[in-house]
Amino acid sequence: MSFLSSVQRDTCLYTGVGGMLLSAACMIQILALSANLHWVVFSVAAVFSFSLEAYVFLMRLKAVAPLLITVSTGAVFLSDIVLFLSGLFSFVTILLFLYSVIITAIVYGGGYNKILLADEIARKKDRDEWAGKI
Repeated sequence: MSFLSSVQRDTCLYTGVGGMLLSAACMIQILALSANLHWVVFSVAAVFSFSLEAYVFLMRLKAVAPLLITVSTGAVFLSDIVLFLSGLFSFVTILLFLYSVIITAIVYGGGYNKILLADEIARKKDRDEWAGKI
């Protein structure tokens, strides 16, 4: 039994894929443009890696995904500030920040956080019910 409709499931899937692609593009851009190994490069790459994982969790319909995307949005904003202060300007990172803000609004405004939690509880209950029977 699933609490997610097919439209909600597709929304999570496609927004997760879009966020993954943007995060991967940001990480590749930062690693390709930075010739020297500086702490800014590693910290910003870690933020984009975290963002990528948050969108993977959304794609996999995990209940913790809305929280991770919210934290990721704040971290991407801070990484944009760090990049700007270090003299780098990246349109893709700003695009990832805006995308993350919009997806956070959609996830919390549409009630996906509660639906994902109820869906995960139902899947766990179903898994526990069938654990010893198969």
